[in-house]
Amino acid sequence: MKKKNMFVFCSLLVLSLFLGLIGSSKAEAASVKSKSTEKSFWWTVPNGGHSSARIKLEYRETYKLRRDKAAFTQRRCTACFRRAGATSLPKYSLGKVTHSSKKKLSPWRKGSDMYDPNVWNSVLSYENNTSVQYARKTKATGTVKALVTCRGGNVPTRAVSVTQRLNTK
Repeated sequence: MKKKNMFVFCSLLVLSLFLGLIGSSKAEAASVKSKSTEKSFWWTVPNGGHSSARIKLEYRETYKLRRDKAAFTQRRCTACFRRAGATSLPKYSLGKVTHSSKKKLSPWRKGSDMYDPNVWNSVLSYENNTSVQYARKTKATGTVKALVTCRGGNVPTRAVSVTQRLNTK
């Protein structure tokens, strides 16, 4: 009888310790900082009429708070593009995110995107999973840039950028 009581007692003790450890595990929720801009451009093309383009540029950073620091673990930049023209069609190029602290963010990979072809002609995105840490009150910023060009157009190249502060306080 004593062995049975001892077995039940030990089993309950082990079970309560196990459940206590599971219940005390803390899940870290990720937060997101995001900023975007949308610009439209119009070009006159000598001997060719007019061309137009619209670009939406979005920049997202995912981070987790760790005491007095924020660990930025993933970033994504996306450009949605629509163009029209008779003799010269505008094109665009998307840069990668850079941080003002000059921390190296590599490697980058092309993202996979879905978009509405009634609204946009194309979408391009890049993703990066380099983890970088900043103080929660940092003055560091992140920036993504894109160029929109129209060959033969007056002022053929236009720049678009999105910058956001990486402070989390």
